[in-house]
Amino acid sequence: MNLNYQLQLESKKKLILTPELRQTLEILRYNTVELQDYLAKQLLENPLLDGEINFVKSEENYTQKTNAKNDNFIAIKEQSLSENLLLQLHLSNLEKKYYPLAEYLIDMINSAGYLSYNENYLQEKFKLDKKQINLVITTLQSFEPAGIAARDIKECLKLQLNRLSPTKKLEKIIVQEYLHELADKNFTKISQALNCSDEELRQAIATIKALNPKPALQFTSNSQNHYIYADAELTINNGNYHLTINRASAPTLRINPYYYNLLQDSNLASETKEYLQDKLKNAKTLIKNIEIRKNNLNKIITTIVESQSDFFKYGNIRLKPLRLKDIAKKTNLHESTISRTINGKYLATPNGIYTLKFFFPSAIKTISGNTISSTSVKEIISRLINAENPNKPLSDQKIVNELAKLEITLSRRAVSKYRQELGITNSVSRKQS
Repeated sequence: MNLNYQLQLESKKKLILTPELRQTLEILRYNTVELQDYLAKQLLENPLLDGEINFVKSEENYTQKTNAKNDNFIAIKEQSLSENLLLQLHLSNLEKKYYPLAEYLIDMINSAGYLSYNENYLQEKFKLDKKQINLVITTLQSFEPAGIAARDIKECLKLQLNRLSPTKKLEKIIVQEYLHELADKNFTKISQALNCSDEELRQAIATIKALNPKPALQFTSNSQNHYIYADAELTINNGNYHLTINRASAPTLRINPYYYNLLQDSNLASETKEYLQDKLKNAKTLIKNIEIRKNNLNKIITTIVESQSDFFKYGNIRLKPLRLKDIAKKTNLHESTISRTINGKYLATPNGIYTLKFFFPSAIKTISGNTISSTSVKEIISRLINAENPNKPLSDQKIVNELAKLEITLSRRAVSKYRQELGITNSVSRKQS
């Protein structure tokens, strides 16, 4: 037996997260309330750090959004959907190597509880194959509430049926094959096609009607409010835009003069001097990172406002498709930096308060080769329905035809999805008798 030993030298590049870099990334990610909690702790622990923080957490300091048009506060619920799902993620048996993908997908779940994503992008970004991606999605779909992280309404309802009973075959067939007939109340066609009795069909329909087509809506109602503070405020005067980063989102910190002067004392004990020097270094790093946060917020939000200027003039109908890559190119910042910076941040505008992610709608190609945002398409659908004859409401197919006249090609399923996300019922339910 020949045993050959060989020594090889291999060079690898590896990013080491120093405490300073880790703090930089955390401060970019924090929302206003999280930042203030963090700074309050730092001010208590570091005598070299000084500054005034206008805490926004006490309820008497808040105003409901509906009370004034330009308030910098907005009421939200006690626990968000993402917070709830992240908690379940960390209690699950999913391997930690899949956490980055799981957290990304949780962020992609919309307010109704549906998941949308680009599989090719996921494979490239997270270096995972289709089987591994499906494993993570299946895990998310096992979380509460039942039906969460479904890709469409059929999958959402089937997930809930599986929780009720795996044996409910009739209900699953109706959901999979005859959902449009069910919505149109064409019960005769369903019973004839499935060869089931009226009583069996009645029970199956009752079960389906008891399901929740929007499982995440419970996170936006029937719970105690708490508040979010807008990180920036946009004012518009005679067509001129003025952006202000709110102090609570990027407070001014400074070095405490008393302890700084104490450091200059030659009679100071070496142990005390070493302690204060270490605290001075930490204070300077924190002050620098707060300034980085402020500059990034200002640069990114300014670029968003410039890119979406038509939205502030004309509303949702003129919101353009926008990608992180577009902002990265204009600001010379990395996409990951932009993603961290906009996460959980809000902009107060004359029209209300918006999450920064709102300004990044997906793109839909038109027949002429141009693009229009999904938000604009929803607005068009909403306007078409608002203008319809209540005695002859537009079906989803008629809406498809109307959109085609505007060079927008959508399937009936896509129109149905957008209509449901707008909270609008189908044409049968909208018809006035």
